[in-house]
Amino acid sequence: MKQIKSPWFTTEQRLAAIGAFALSVIVLIVYHPSIRVGFLGDDWWFLGKAAALNLPDYIAFYFDPAQQIFWYRPLYGILLLIEYAFFAASPEGYHVVQILLHLTNCLLLFALVGKLSGRCRAGLVAALFYAVLPVYSSAVFWIAVQDPLAMVFFLTAVLLWIIYLRTRRNWFYWLAFGAFVLALLGKETNSFLLVVLFLLDWWFISGKFQAATFLKRYSLFAVVLTIYLMLENQVQTNAYFPNRWGYSMGWHVLQNGVRYLALLASPWELSSPENYFWLALVLGVLLVLGLNLRSKLLLFLGVTVLLAIAPAVAFPTTFFYPRYLYAAAMVSGILIALFCEIILAHWATQKIARVIFSLAVGGFVLFNTTVTLGAAEFQVEEGRQFRVPLRDIYQQHLTFPPDTYLYFVEPPYPMIMRNLGGMFALRYGSNVTVWSNDVEYGGVDANHFARLREHTNAFVYYFDAQKQHREIAVDPSDRSTASPALPANFEQSIRFEGYEVTGTTLKRGSDLGLLLYWKAFGQIEKDYTVFVHLVSEKGKQVLGEDNQPRGGREPTHSWDTGTLVVDAHILAIPPEVPRGEYRLELGLYYLPTMERLWLVDRAGNPVADHILIEPFEIVE
Repeated sequence: MKQIKSPWFTTEQRLAAIGAFALSVIVLIVYHPSIRVGFLGDDWWFLGKAAALNLPDYIAFYFDPAQQIFWYRPLYGILLLIEYAFFAASPEGYHVVQILLHLTNCLLLFALVGKLSGRCRAGLVAALFYAVLPVYSSAVFWIAVQDPLAMVFFLTAVLLWIIYLRTRRNWFYWLAFGAFVLALLGKETNSFLLVVLFLLDWWFISGKFQAATFLKRYSLFAVVLTIYLMLENQVQTNAYFPNRWGYSMGWHVLQNGVRYLALLASPWELSSPENYFWLALVLGVLLVLGLNLRSKLLLFLGVTVLLAIAPAVAFPTTFFYPRYLYAAAMVSGILIALFCEIILAHWATQKIARVIFSLAVGGFVLFNTTVTLGAAEFQVEEGRQFRVPLRDIYQQHLTFPPDTYLYFVEPPYPMIMRNLGGMFALRYGSNVTVWSNDVEYGGVDANHFARLREHTNAFVYYFDAQKQHREIAVDPSDRSTASPALPANFEQSIRFEGYEVTGTTLKRGSDLGLLLYWKAFGQIEKDYTVFVHLVSEKGKQVLGEDNQPRGGREPTHSWDTGTLVVDAHILAIPPEVPRGEYRLELGLYYLPTMERLWLVDRAGNPVADHILIEPFEIVE
């Protein structure tokens, strides 16, 4: 009996289905260890917002431009809210979603390259290589990285646009437009998507420049992009990164650009100078191919890479992160697939050559898989170490009563304040408010006092040399006074704004927490040392601490005029200190000469060389 072929699937479609299945299996194998990573870095901050804010405030936090301190990416906020509704504080579900987003991008790349080239094999090779490249792996391990989500709509818009250009069906136009809008709302780096759509149309679909047609076709996209760029400009004007760290043009742009290109050419993070030699080799090969083939494809890929990395190169070199290459690395995968197709075109008739080629591709994928799996284990360990210093706090306090305030003194890196807040919000909900004197990367307004006693319960935490936490309960009463009256001006444009103490009645063997608030009201030329001395009634110093502000993290010459500097000191009361009344003497001196700075009155006349805070009582 004659076999009837299925009318539903062609040979090419069956190969595509098999390839998609194989690709899915590989991605799931490579990234399944990320399920054990837990939460990392910014994950806590974003999740803390989902845990602590009510729905109207949460929506406003992501959609209101005036509330943005980093960027305008409301699409991620929507996804995170949905995830939080299902997974709450369990990290496994979030990581599964991140893996599935990455898999979706790999499948979309498979479809795109296959549709543009007309070769399923080329699409599969490009997607396979991209799927396992280790250079951007942290973008998949780290759920706060929005690139996988943003790229889903970027690639979807490109795919739908190609279908529209080839079929001229209006509903594909509107689907592509919708994906374009969502791509913009996913991440600001997708602003170059319109250029990609236009070049695909001009160079590969239409084949010639048609001004009237293109104007009509892209005007709506351009209007939306313009509105979005105006919105993003408003956000970035007040955003933390540009104002705190700088986002500008300069030699660092070239330096960052070369480093990113070197990573794309050798995505295994080769050491210098090997990576630059490899980059020169790859660029040389591409130049020869481009001149010989006169390929618009190579030019298009080159433009796409430059556009993809452009937003990241303007950051300072300290913000160089391979995860920013999540989108650009797709070009690496496409170039590898193109190189493979060129090889097969020359040796396709030789069976042994095809076998060797297949083994080489498999070995390459296996090697990258091994490297990426190693990166996953590193992320697992990093996540564990992040949680260790706070594990004891969780064990000590299964719950906190409502309106509890936790203040952290110089939390160990990378426990920046905003991430600490997220960690405790996930654990304790709205019962707990978290703050810290370490707001270097927090993007928050630190220009105010801690206000330890404005809450029902308050604790100050600091970490010892072994990163073990120490807890100081804040006494609700504070009978201390300071003289001269505060705020008080020192010489050299330094103002002492005030202080807060954890208590004035102290037990021997306990800790006294002290927060000093300083401001510069002009340029400070030298670095001055802060002294804090506990002195007995007879004037004898029993203990003290002399150090530059924040343990040297913020020397006085670096103070910005008008910005509050929160200088925390922990004084350990020795067990042998006699009971009785004590006072604190604090001030500033210049270490090379040991000369103290004088407090001055409004006329600039010296009045004292230290500030006195009293009384303190040491009891059993």
